[in-house]
Formats: sequence, structure tokens, C-alpha cells
Amino acid sequence: MNYLTKRIKLASSSSKVTIFGFGDLHADSPAFDADGFNLFKDDVLTTEGPVYSICMGDLVDFTNTRTRKTLEIAFGSGVVESTRTDLDDFADQKRLAAQELLAPIAPTILAVTEGNHGWTYEDNTTLDQRVAEGFGFDYAQGLIAIRLTLVCGKRQANLHILAHHGLGGGASAGGDLNNLLRKFGPYANCNIALSGHTHRLYVHHDNPSLLLPDGATYNYTKQADRHYARTGSFVRGYIPGATTYVERTLLPPTSLGYVKFTAKLHRDRRDHTSVRVSGQAIEV
Repeated sequence: MNYLTKRIKLASSSSKVTIFGFGDLHADSPAFDADGFNLFKDDVLTTEGPVYSICMGDLVDFTNTRTRKTLEIAFGSGVVESTRTDLDDFADQKRLAAQELLAPIAPTILAVTEGNHGWTYEDNTTLDQRVAEGFGFDYAQGLIAIRLTLVCGKRQANLHILAHHGLGGGASAGGDLNNLLRKFGPYANCNIALSGHTHRLYVHHDNPSLLLPDGATYNYTKQADRHYARTGSFVRGYIPGATTYVERTLLPPTSLGYVKFTAKLHRDRRDHTSVRVSGQAIEV
């Protein structure tokens, strides 16, 4: 698991921090929704106050995990070196195009998680990894835990975020949510759990968890807001005049969009400070 910490100084007690969750662009696909992505980009760029975003991977459509495993077998069986070089170069063209899309919002991106679509180069770096290194934000091959410490004067509290591209899902909406609850539920103080992969889009505000006094940093029972989110996608499942993978396999239509959270410091009647979170799924 990767860990990222960031300290954010707020201008006032009413200031908010905004966190966007997005991913599954599949930007090289004919079904990529460029107009929808531009709406998302404009929302990021016009939102006031501290703004951060987290990407769930699958920046491009080019090859999935199964395809790459097949190619690795072929490479190991003596496929000529020029074939590997040609594929690396082809993948790099797609990487550069994806970077161009992300460039306007790159300063807001905290991290990208590795998706199941992409490319592994001969030096064992991946396409998502090279995008992250090119912009200088964090890259996680699996799960990343992000702790944002919100500070206003002498008051401060932590916002905990977990992000993973996603694995599996569910044939139904309830099954998809249960998948998230099962995999992220053990992390009791996680305020926001983000996952992509299934191309579903929703924010589920679960019952808060209660954290008993630890005897060191606080001596009272704390309440932690808990949100579980699928971050949608920017690739259409059904498009006029073409037969997509989604249509051939009779999968549900993809949910185009992203999720958006706001967090602020909260001071209760007992003079305790915590972080309050609200979130929404935004369709494009």
C-alpha cells in the first residue's frame, strides 16, 4: 500500500476542500466522451478553494490484463525484438495523448492508481506510471491511502481517503456496492473510498464509524463520516453506428461522469474538531 500525506491550511473555519474522483477514460477508444471529459475538466478548473483530484487509472483502452499476459508469453517464446519495440512506441503515442488531456488539471492530481487497461514496457514500467512520473504526482500499483490534514489556526483534523482502480464488481447495483463495502469496510477511519473499473457512478453515504479513545491524540469517542464511491467513466457503452464490447457482451450501459466531495472542519458543542464530508455523483 502506498501512503501520501498532505497538510492543507484553510483561510477560515468555513473554508472547504474539494476532492474529485475520476478515471476509466479509455481516451484512445472511439467511444471516448471528449465533451463529457471537458465538462469534468472545467468543473475542476473553476472550483474555488483548495482543489484536488485522484485518478482511478485506465487512461487508455489499449490492451487489458489478459492481452498483456498473452503478449508476455509471446515475447518469452522468441518474438523478434523489433516487435516489442514497435509496441512500446505505439503505447507511448497513446501515453502522450493521455498526458495532453490531463495536462490542464495535472496540478490538482494527487495520485493515479494502476488500471487493468494500459501497457507494460520492456523496462517493466507501466503507461499509468510514466504518466504519473511525467507530471510528478504519486502512482500506486494497487491501493493508495491519502491523509489530508486540514488546518485552521490551532484547530486541525484528518481526512482519510483510500483509492484503488477496482477489482470485480457485481451484476446488479446492489452487488456492486456490496463489493465496495466488503473490500473497504475493514478500514474503520476511512472517510472516502474511491474505486473505478465497473464504469458505474454513485456515492453511498454509509453509517458513520465510531472510534474509541486512543489515549494519546484524543480522549473521547470520535465519529467518522464514511463514503463509498464508484467514479464512473468517460467511455460510452453504446454508440450509434458501431458495435462496442459493452453491446456485444450485453453489459449494462456505462455511467458517464465523476464524483465530487467537499470537506470542512467541524467544531461541535464540546469543542471537538473533526472533518465533515459530503459527496455527489455528477453525470455528464
